[in-house]
Amino acid sequence: MKRKWTEVSTRVRQVWEAIQNVVARVVNSVREKVAGVTNSIRRKWDEVSTKVRQVWQAIKNIVADRINSIKNFVASAKNRLRSMFDPLKNAAKNVFSTVARFWNRTVGRLSFRAPSWVPGLGGKGFSMPKLPTYHQGGEITGGRKGTEVPIMALVGEREHDRGH
Repeated sequence: MKRKWTEVSTRVRQVWEAIQNVVARVVNSVREKVAGVTNSIRRKWDEVSTKVRQVWQAIKNIVADRINSIKNFVASAKNRLRSMFDPLKNAAKNVFSTVARFWNRTVGRLSFRAPSWVPGLGGKGFSMPKLPTYHQGGEITGGRKGTEVPIMALVGEREHDRGH
């Protein structure tokens, strides 16, 4: 009986090992197939994402080029218009400033105030208005030409005309 038991247990062990080997081969085969499919999907994904990045970069470059072309066109047009109209603007400013200075030195100085003892008009009067003039600005000296010079300044128009 012991011998039979040994034979049966040996045979069961052999069958069990055979089953384990078959199952292990099947599991390894499935594992290899899944790994192969996963690697294939990963490679394709990397290829697709690389192409998408390249296309996106190309689109961004095209859009940036078009935007820069438009900016350059607008800047060029602005500079051409400025070069055309600045002389006209400056001429008009000079004419207006000349007329304003003439007015302020002549008619702009006229004013009248009735003496206080005149009934109904006493202390009342009128003055011709002063016309503003365009100013040309000034130059800050003290540094080399083209360098920044720190200054503290109060800038603005005075209420009375200084003959400018």
